[in-house]
Amino acid sequence: MGRKVHDACVVNNVQLIFGQTGNIFIKDGKEYKIRNRIEQMVQALKSGLHYPPVDIDAEVNDILEQKKAMKEAMEARRKPKDSDKFHC
Repeated sequence: MGRKVHDACVVNNVQLIFGQTGNIFIKDGKEYKIRNRIEQMVQALKSGLHYPPVDIDAEVNDILEQKKAMKEAMEARRKPKDSDKFHC
């Protein structure tokens, strides 16, 4: 996806959500390898290709807060509960 798609969406007033870059992202002729999906989402936001435009800082903060909440939930699932302990 590129600027041409973005411009066509603007001209025709069609919403465009660029949600993720993929593993290899080329911007301004430079190739970036982004393995982490959260980072792909952040870079897609920073590209400025959303239409209508979004508050990039607020969206990035939302993504990072969701990542933090998911990490905390996964850690909570890994902790053994007293009821899970072996009883003789």
